[in-house]
Amino acid sequence: MNVGRVDFEGALNQLADLEKSFNMELANCEKLASGHLVSNFRDGRQNYLQVEKKNGKYCRRGITGDTEKVKVLCRKEYILRVLDLIAANRRCLETAERELRTMEFNEILQGLPAVYQTVPEEYFQFGVTGDILRKRMEQETQLEREIREWAEAPYEQSSYKPWLKTNTTSRGEKMRSKGEVNIAEKLYQYDVPFRYEEVLRIGSHEFAPDFKPRRRRDGKIFYLEHCGMPFDEKYMARHKWKMEQYESVGIVPWDNLIVTYNDIYGNLDMRIIESEIVNKLV
Repeated sequence: MNVGRVDFEGALNQLADLEKSFNMELANCEKLASGHLVSNFRDGRQNYLQVEKKNGKYCRRGITGDTEKVKVLCRKEYILRVLDLIAANRRCLETAERELRTMEFNEILQGLPAVYQTVPEEYFQFGVTGDILRKRMEQETQLEREIREWAEAPYEQSSYKPWLKTNTTSRGEKMRSKGEVNIAEKLYQYDVPFRYEEVLRIGSHEFAPDFKPRRRRDGKIFYLEHCGMPFDEKYMARHKWKMEQYESVGIVPWDNLIVTYNDIYGNLDMRIIESEIVNKLV
């Protein structure tokens, strides 16, 4: 990346999106359990207490047996730490944006002592090494521009039962399920551009892959399908057939296809989703 072209605005927007999501979750946690968690060790076991401030006084209540409340208070503390880090990172970005110096060729020349302004510019070229560096920076800049234009360009989105898109991401995108929204939020978090339900035609069949993400470091296009009902026999038969169709045109898990699943009870493990995104798309 050309150091003079760091996308500070994009990074700050990403932090703002994260902050909004975590503040919403913090508010939900606060409704379930106010205060914070403390503990002590007595009679050979760890005891947990909820500490709340009421009428200017701190009150403690034992909640060792209330696992769900303990979990909520743990989650609250984690979220507060994340919000602190978001604020710290925002300050770092804002400082860097003010102080970062560009590394453009002409600006570097202008900063040299006056004697160096009297010689031809080619005297400052670095032979093969310089050419490779410049080409690499130009190619990377071109790739960044290409991916940005790809992400902003209109595309043919599936028109299948649009009224079923009742869930909304933090960026206002309408989706069919909460699981898809969770996946979209992770893609936002890691700054992975994607297209949602872009029409894909294979032979006489029309498909709408859940996500079509693009990896920033090399521009490679992936497809990400989330299987939300592995407990439904008919749904899974359709899913397996669709995987066969994808394979027929080179869309395969060992190259450019990511497939994630809910468990047999319909639960989604975001740790698995995040691992796939980090390892394959970042």
